[in-house]
Amino acid sequence: MGFGSGQMNYWEERYQEGGPSNTGQVVESYRWMWSVIKKYDPHPEDIIDVGCGDLTFWKGRDCLNYLGIDISPTILKKNWKERPNWKFNCQDAATPISSSAKTVLCFNVLFHIVDDEDYLRIIENLTKATEKLLFIFTWTRDPYRTPAFILRHPGAFVHYALGRSGIYGIVPHKFRPMDNSLFVQAGLVLIGRHICPLNQGIGTMYVYERKKVKPFKKTQPQVGLWG
Repeated sequence: MGFGSGQMNYWEERYQEGGPSNTGQVVESYRWMWSVIKKYDPHPEDIIDVGCGDLTFWKGRDCLNYLGIDISPTILKKNWKERPNWKFNCQDAATPISSSAKTVLCFNVLFHIVDDEDYLRIIENLTKATEKLLFIFTWTRDPYRTPAFILRHPGAFVHYALGRSGIYGIVPHKFRPMDNSLFVQAGLVLIGRHICPLNQGIGTMYVYERKKVKPFKKTQPQVGLWG
């Protein structure tokens, strides 16, 4: 999860200390996310999970063909022990993915990407790896500019608004509105947009599907009156 040497250090230290991938209303959030996935892929059996983290999202669930991608060697070693039948690649999200799957997941990753070029490379990687469905969970709006956050953390808000690399030791974040044209160019169309009812509706699940290309049908030339 995440990208870049600074973020790698952040996640490595976090996982080495036994920290989780996510905090807050994790159980409720994951239950909601699964309810969205099931609407489009009732039996997900071919998955690439970009930013897989500690696999808490997969607790109590299985997948026939699973590839988890994460930047942290520490968490992947733990994942390999817990899921020996699954595959894992240690790489950042901006590195090209060497395989594809029917369904690609990318949850809570994009808002950690500060560099714009890295962000575009990640979108390209996600779309290339998607055979049919792509699920992205990210911010709909910037939580660090909401009145509730500003009131609780005025100093952190100023730090973030100035464009500094981190917020009081928190891993860097950057909000971007989703640009659907990037996916259309790659042959994917937006078929679902689901705002999470938790956390003041900051997060949204975007669902993209690969457009079906109709095969070209050859037609017999019509014979005219003088053919």
